[in-house]
Amino acid sequence: MSWLLGIARRCVDDVFSARAPLVQTEIELESVDQRALEPETIERLTLRAAVVGLDPRSQELIALRYGGDLTAKQIAEILGERTNTVEVALHHALGKLRRALEQEEEPAAAEEPAPRQSRSAAAV
Repeated sequence: MSWLLGIARRCVDDVFSARAPLVQTEIELESVDQRALEPETIERLTLRAAVVGLDPRSQELIALRYGGDLTAKQIAEILGERTNTVEVALHHALGKLRRALEQEEEPAAAEEPAPRQSRSAAAV
């Protein structure tokens, strides 16, 4: 079983090393007219940009867990670590990702115009 996990890890490494740098995501997202995109596409690009901002270990853990659909135990076997260590690291990686996504939402919320008050509400 461990040989199979080793092959899976090398396959994941091959995919990541063959890919163009993910830093280009920020440029892509900024240069696209967001009104022309589906909301789901914008969410995916935003998520991808947030993942790129993480450290390499966090990126690898998230890729193995959600991209590879592996359990924490399987990831621990691949990385040669304890399951608890992987679970804690995944928890921290997801926290970093959540904070990065929240920072992305804050500027968008600031750009929305304030709701207009009706004259009766303004008079009160």
